[in-house]
Amino acid sequence: AENGDVTLANANQLRDDVAISGNRVELHNASTLTLVEINAEELYLRTQRGIEGDGPITVGGLTDIDAGGDVLLDFVTNDFNQLRVTNAVNLTVVDQNAIELLDINASGTVVVRSTNTVTLNDNVTGANGVDVSSGAGSINQNGTISTNSGSVVVSAGNGEVNLGEDAKIVSNGGSVNINAGAGNVNMGGDTRIAANGGDVNIVAADSVVVAEVVSSGNVNINAGSGSVSDGNGGATNVAAGGLQSSSNTGFGNDDALETNVGNIDITTNTGNVAVSNSGNVTVDNVSTGQGDISLVNQGDVELGGGSVVAENGANGGSVNIDVSQGSVSQSGSTSVPAVKGGGVVVINAPDGAIGEGGGLRVDAPFVEIIAAIKAGDIFVNPGADKIEYFSGSFKFDDQLLAVEPLEDINPAIFANVKSYFFNDISLLLPRDQLYDEDEEE
Repeated sequence: AENGDVTLANANQLRDDVAISGNRVELHNASTLTLVEINAEELYLRTQRGIEGDGPITVGGLTDIDAGGDVLLDFVTNDFNQLRVTNAVNLTVVDQNAIELLDINASGTVVVRSTNTVTLNDNVTGANGVDVSSGAGSINQNGTISTNSGSVVVSAGNGEVNLGEDAKIVSNGGSVNINAGAGNVNMGGDTRIAANGGDVNIVAADSVVVAEVVSSGNVNINAGSGSVSDGNGGATNVAAGGLQSSSNTGFGNDDALETNVGNIDITTNTGNVAVSNSGNVTVDNVSTGQGDISLVNQGDVELGGGSVVAENGANGGSVNIDVSQGSVSQSGSTSVPAVKGGGVVVINAPDGAIGEGGGLRVDAPFVEIIAAIKAGDIFVNPGADKIEYFSGSFKFDDQLLAVEPLEDINPAIFANVKSYFFNDISLLLPRDQLYDEDEEE
């Protein structure tokens, strides 16, 4: 029925290979259905068991499948247009051109591989995992991908991954892996990615725009030749055990990414790094080869040796560490600076302590440290222009300068002090450092 409709309803027993051409083709079968060639404008398949495709299936419009077993349509020259699968156990579909996925539901795994663009406009559910990939085209998602106990893979081998405003990816019991082999990974403002039981790994050849990413493990973001940027305004971008990111041109260049993580490791070749975190955090690494760094944190910050490095930024490679409701400490030896900047370094912890444990070492031409409590020695490179420290003592390299109780002060110690502030108490300087108006008083 080349130009007509073909309908084989009821519980048919089509046990041999099936080849059909028609406008609208509808096949019902009680046993496994084996297809060797189908040409249709619309294709409806209903079987109490599985479906196997041993030859090309070409459908100009909708393919609608309801099967009680596995559906294996992996012939390389298949050419679907729209695909809806109401029921299947394990679903595998291969397509040589662009394909649009409508509602897909499988109690096992879902695997869809297309040579060209893949569009997901509805829900795709694979209880044990979902794997959607395109060869030469992009992946455009506007619906929800979800699993009950498996991982999710969304991979555009030579294209972008575009996640629309309504796009959601939820993996329960597995990881989420997103890859854009050419171009960006773009998330809309309301996009949400969640891996409940695994990591989230996002890789783009160019840039990554981040909306909301949640993981019970770690979130890893790699922007090959571009940057990592905020895609949801002031809302949280990443909530996870840890955040690792590498990029070429910046992390939060124009708008800091909001995070709630316990570990941070961020590297960019050029551009600024700006992150605003909630909760106690260990900074394994935050560095830029040509930019400035801003780290804002609500909670304690623990720095390692060489963990924060800014070189040659617009502000000279400045570093700003601003901590509320927490303290700043350096783990391990202070022989290596925890913070190194080509410009101004400001460490501000007005509610907490600085240098608890073995102290804190900073290397920059200008250093400003503000804290409620001095809990350890503060070491600064010998070439620093100025230090402002509002409690306790600090060190230029290995030479200790400290303020003792007033009754124990020997005025001679001030002979080499260039700039010092101690709370709101005025200290009498040696005569060679007095101004004329001081003498008159």
